[in-house]
Amino acid sequence: MRKQSKRRAAEAKGRPRRPKGSGTAYFFEPRQLWVCAAELARGSDGKRRRRLVYGKTKVEAEAKLADLKARQGGSLQPVNQARVADYMAPWLTSVSKRVRPKTAASYDWAWSHAKPLIGGVRLDRFDRATVLELFAELSRAGASANTIRHVSRVMQTALQDAIADGAYSGLNPFSLVQKQKPKHKTERGRALSVAECLRFIEAARADRLEAAWLLGLTAGLRIGEMFGLQWADVDFAGKTIFVQRQALFVDGKLLIDELKTADSLRLLAIEEPALSALERRKAAADNEKPSSWVFPSANPKNPMNPNNARRRNFADVCAAAKIEGNLTPHDLRHSMNSLANAVGVSEKDRSERLGHADSKITRTTYTHTIDGQARDAAKKIGELLRSS
Repeated sequence: MRKQSKRRAAEAKGRPRRPKGSGTAYFFEPRQLWVCAAELARGSDGKRRRRLVYGKTKVEAEAKLADLKARQGGSLQPVNQARVADYMAPWLTSVSKRVRPKTAASYDWAWSHAKPLIGGVRLDRFDRATVLELFAELSRAGASANTIRHVSRVMQTALQDAIADGAYSGLNPFSLVQKQKPKHKTERGRALSVAECLRFIEAARADRLEAAWLLGLTAGLRIGEMFGLQWADVDFAGKTIFVQRQALFVDGKLLIDELKTADSLRLLAIEEPALSALERRKAAADNEKPSSWVFPSANPKNPMNPNNARRRNFADVCAAAKIEGNLTPHDLRHSMNSLANAVGVSEKDRSERLGHADSKITRTTYTHTIDGQARDAAKKIGELLRSS
């Protein structure tokens, strides 16, 4: 006579059958916990596989197993032993092929902050509490609000891709805390006073990169846009410059890249004192090795490294002008906006000058004119600086 299985024996005694897939529950004496074990499909090696969940009571263990099944779409999956770092390494390599180099570098930078804190966490155990702890640890380490937000954005993107790849199941834990802003005060850019602007202009006169700094102060150029300028972009007769590229150094490599946004592509009116500074720069360039770049490096085929210009030339000009605090080239954009606002330039015209406008300047090659309002904005800024 065939031996009855435990299940059939239980039925014979009148006990109800356990629901299929509900797992086996038993008390684990060493840990004083109830264990609920569910059978999975055998592995490729033919070995038996199970998922175990624990609870202080049998009901709690069974509830956890049911919840796990629900979160995995109704069928249990084998435990994913992969750590966050195991997923991030190939993900960063993959994403670097579909974003701009500077963006890829910023992803690497964000991960360098997060890796020591969450790199060893198992993906299947990465949850909302882990995210909150990450933010808390970054804050305790002195990370700025911008750093924490950037880490959050990058990791949320990575986890969303992990969900799509099947490497992570459940809701994206970063999306669950997205609205909880880190408790850090956001630092705003600094704007120079008119008196500081005048001292800065005077001090810049002795610097080889005078024209670059004055374009930042009066035209609102980003530092990459300053050093991305070529002589073909400068129209002395029309008193305009065409901003269409930026020079970047990422991981020690020179990159000539597109502008930050489509709205950054713009034709700008140039008036005094930037116009005279550009003319002096052209006169000096005529006596240097021929270069298409307005601000070339020692190798005339390449523009100057913006990072070197910031550390050396810009710092020296600020010191000579007795500018207190840590002024950056980007703060010249804030100063331009402040100056333009002081003389009544409209928000729309200021936005267009900074490259934040909704209306884009056409990219066709026949556009060589600039409207009266934009010209008036450039004049007003120059007049304010000359009359002070």
